[in-house]
Amino acid sequence: MKKTYFQKKISLVTCILLLPISTTVFADGQNLLDIYHLAISKDPTLASARSSNKAVQEKLVQGKALYRPTVTFDAKADHSETDISYTGSNSIFKNGGRQSFETHGYGINVNQPLFRKQNIVQNQQAKTLVTQSDKQLALAQQDLMIRVSQAYFDFLLARDKIDLTVAQKAAIDRQLEQAKANFEVGTATITDVNEAQAKHDLVQAQEIAARNELEIKKRAIQSITGEAPEKLIAVKSDLAPTNPEPNDIEKWVEIAEQNSLAIQIQQQALELANQEIDRNQAGHLPTLDAVASYNDNRANGGVNGFGNNLQSTVVGLQFQIPIYQGGLVSSKVREAVALKQKAQDDLEVARRKADLDTRQAYLNLTSSVAQVNAYQQALVSSQSQLDSTNLGYEVGVRTSVDVLNAQQQLFSAKRDLLQARYQYLLSILQLKFASGLIAENDLAEINQQFNNLETTDTETSVVKTENVPDAVDRKSSENTSSATNEYDIDDINSAVKAWADAWSTKNIDKYFASYADDFEPPQAQTREAWQQTRRQRILKPDPISVEVGDIEISTLDEMHKNVRFKQVYNSGKISERNIKNLVMKKSDGVWLIVKETSAPI
Repeated sequence: MKKTYFQKKISLVTCILLLPISTTVFADGQNLLDIYHLAISKDPTLASARSSNKAVQEKLVQGKALYRPTVTFDAKADHSETDISYTGSNSIFKNGGRQSFETHGYGINVNQPLFRKQNIVQNQQAKTLVTQSDKQLALAQQDLMIRVSQAYFDFLLARDKIDLTVAQKAAIDRQLEQAKANFEVGTATITDVNEAQAKHDLVQAQEIAARNELEIKKRAIQSITGEAPEKLIAVKSDLAPTNPEPNDIEKWVEIAEQNSLAIQIQQQALELANQEIDRNQAGHLPTLDAVASYNDNRANGGVNGFGNNLQSTVVGLQFQIPIYQGGLVSSKVREAVALKQKAQDDLEVARRKADLDTRQAYLNLTSSVAQVNAYQQALVSSQSQLDSTNLGYEVGVRTSVDVLNAQQQLFSAKRDLLQARYQYLLSILQLKFASGLIAENDLAEINQQFNNLETTDTETSVVKTENVPDAVDRKSSENTSSATNEYDIDDINSAVKAWADAWSTKNIDKYFASYADDFEPPQAQTREAWQQTRRQRILKPDPISVEVGDIEISTLDEMHKNVRFKQVYNSGKISERNIKNLVMKKSDGVWLIVKETSAPI
């Protein structure tokens, strides 16, 4: 049978070979993303937020339970000893005296709420609580990015201080030895020696303090990741700072107003407060329940000397109107109204704080850009000053004290420049955090500013369409051409390109519609938290371009296909090239994503 082009293509695609692919590793230590990925799984603060979110998810189940019937079962068994006497001549009971008898029975009661306004509002509150909790979890993830970045740059600065202190001490040691030699031959005074010795002792004390600070910063990272870092990769020395885009503080404040999770959380709190007023006001309204019961009671005797067997079935409606409860309901309504005002005040606090934090972060970033440029020039000037001072010392117009002071100024300039660089990178993330836009992709962008990124060949199982022997091609075609037909190939290609197009055009609804209901978000996120993070990344101000190519399809099982392709992502200053793997399934004639992974090229 003659094979079609599509069958031949599939026969190549489904051949699984052990071939080398290029994956990014960090040969000389850990970078910012490495520490962040470690913190995602081991940070106790984030773990606490996840547990809290998981607990709040149960509110949905509890809210639905309010609409469902309650069924109770009861049973009893009694033994009675009685002694009764009758008075009066007209009594119809003649068998007085002691009686001993047993009674037993059981009953089933069913109550189905038909109208309870409290239950309706409480179910709405459950949904609001879950939405608020999802945003709190997303905020905890954003906060983790800032905490990791702060700890990472603090560690780098502490390590740099040690390096600078050691270098400064070596320079002072040379100056001290020279001062001693000059003093011995009579060309220098004891003051020069004492001055150099004092500088030496001072920098030695600074080295001790710097090493102590480094150990503290190392433990700060350990408190987040659970592991003390061995070596962290430094920032490139040719860092070129730029002002934020858009370069308008008011636009960033507007972005924060729309995207700040802290504001959104307080908005949900206000919604909860409104719902709480409705729930308490419902205490004035009547309730209607459908009730049913069945009881079976049996007794082999009684106080009158005879027993009975009674079976009863009751079905009906129970209507209740609250008339007076001591002012409890009205008091709760007033309490809820006051708490609503508190929620409004808290929302205003959150808005003002977001405004202040965004303005502060923006000004810090623009200031750090200017500081880096200024300190770079200061470093050049300090080096020139030291060179001139050394020359002046050699010809006798400058003293050793002048040399020591010039050296100290040079090392201070180096330290200030390093600190300004770290503050610049951190300020970028702080501005994104304050405006509610920070995502892992921003950490990846900062990560590009680190040294020593190397690629190595790793032997791994991949789907490859090039250089496949004919014999393998024929065998693969015979085994899989029937599993994936040409119509599926066209549909999958169209689905992948529609997914990329929705991303590029920022069509959120179309983008999320590409994912199946049972999609597994990465890093154990909830679906809501994952969607929140993706939404923030897609709706950033910068335009987005997502291109896909070299789409390769293989069969995993009867329901699922593995789709592998090259993805090129461009947005603002970010440019990424990844190998993307999607696990897709067909649902109602549409191919949807159930799992996704990626690796950088």
